[in-house]
Amino acid sequence: WCKLRAKCEIGATTKPQQGKLSLKLNGLTHDVAVSILPAVGGEKLTLRLIPPAQSIPSLARIGFQAKQITKIEQLLQDGRGLVVIAGTKGAGVSTTLASLTKLASDQVHTTVTSIEEPLTYRVHTATQAEVTHALPHSDIVSAAIVQNPTVLITSQLGGPRAVEQLVDFSLSQHLVIGGLTASSMPVALRQLMSYPLAPALMA
Repeated sequence: WCKLRAKCEIGATTKPQQGKLSLKLNGLTHDVAVSILPAVGGEKLTLRLIPPAQSIPSLARIGFQAKQITKIEQLLQDGRGLVVIAGTKGAGVSTTLASLTKLASDQVHTTVTSIEEPLTYRVHTATQAEVTHALPHSDIVSAAIVQNPTVLITSQLGGPRAVEQLVDFSLSQHLVIGGLTASSMPVALRQLMSYPLAPALMA
């Protein structure tokens, strides 16, 4: 039933699959992400509820101070440059990016595209693309840039090709916000400097 509703291949049992379905509970429609993993003796199926935009915590609730929020709002209004949100797994990077996606999409005359792996929250005022086996991160970045959004948000900076495209896009009067897994500021800086980009750009 889940495979059918999620538009997965019902007879395919030897390859990972991903899909989405919708469920109505108590009169409310909920989006559900479906992940299927081949396993010994069959398949393991995981269902993950995708929370609606209304449940996204504000930057203040996440822990940002008033001055930091004002600076972020100024960056969104300016609409250009590169912002990196760095932290360890479970530190709230994806939640922060979701909050920024909602905040940016609420701005007047602003188009927002977010690239997520996986999709964490559903924001109907933004264009959201989820990274899958069939749709890798670098391909989505290329396609998203062609559509020329005002703000491009990505849960990861990705590989060298994607980073180069994102940096170029941020230098052409667009705002790029990207996530980075790092345990400290020095580690984050070392990761950024490891990308094959001109040192002047990274500076």
